[in-house]
Amino acid sequence: MKSIYLSKQMIKQTLVWTALTVGVMSCHDNVLDLTPKNSISQETAFATPEKIKAQVNGLYGLLSADSFYGGRYLIFNEQRGNEFSQNDGNNSTGANVWNQSITGSGDFVNAVWSAAYRTINSANILIDNLQTSTIVDDVTKKQYISEAKFVRALSYFSLVQTYAKPFAQSSTAPGLPLRLKGEIAGGNNDLAFSSVAEVYDQILKDLDEAETD
Repeated sequence: MKSIYLSKQMIKQTLVWTALTVGVMSCHDNVLDLTPKNSISQETAFATPEKIKAQVNGLYGLLSADSFYGGRYLIFNEQRGNEFSQNDGNNSTGANVWNQSITGSGDFVNAVWSAAYRTINSANILIDNLQTSTIVDDVTKKQYISEAKFVRALSYFSLVQTYAKPFAQSSTAPGLPLRLKGEIAGGNNDLAFSSVAEVYDQILKDLDEAETD
């Protein structure tokens, strides 16, 4: 009798849980068709003053990333000087930077270059969206755009100092791909290099406008 009673209890519990599950699932049009939490639209990302401010703060997070001003960029440039000694052969810690054997697969190219352009692109996206936004007042909008231009200028300065010829040596030499619009999709990877002089002109333009606003 005890086993029969337990079986009835288990059946009742199963029926109750089944009913609850069906009830919860019926609240959704399609319980399996959910938008990933790590993917939001441009409109959502700039929908409130708080979200816009978070985008601005995010620029400084990108600037201080491990591969940029948070570590690798600074270390790799120190390793190019005369007062640095490398005691291991690990290219992730800059061995190929120190012994001047840079390749396209090393962190000096992939990590630093990518981190800088990721920061630049985020600054561009912020500028693009704020220019037409009515979510924040004009004073705040100018301040945020100024911060984005400063971050973009600093990133380009870091890149042109690291990867291009010195201005005094050849201002007309290829400098960097000068990206001034946000990229939100793939493609546009064959952008021509601007000259060293053109890159510095853009850096000064960004800094002058940032200071004014």
